[in-house]
Amino acid sequence: METHEEKSRYLGDLFEKTYIKDVLERHDVKNDTEVPDILLDVLASGIGALTNPSRLANTFKSERGISIGSETIEKYIRSY
Repeated sequence: METHEEKSRYLGDLFEKTYIKDVLERHDVKNDTEVPDILLDVLASGIGALTNPSRLANTFKSERGISIGSETIEKYIRSY
């Protein structure tokens, strides 16, 4: 790969195909559309900040318009 975009896309695809897919399959996560990706982004952007599944569920609802229970958030976090 020659350009930064090509390298970035490759690494993103590699991460998606190996890590995310493996976690979803291993833990039988049902909603495999966008929630895991968004959760990973939210967790990564708040690195170093204290959080909990309830707070994350509120973030999903207020910032993303996605209703998801704190129990589901906890399941995703445990599977990562």
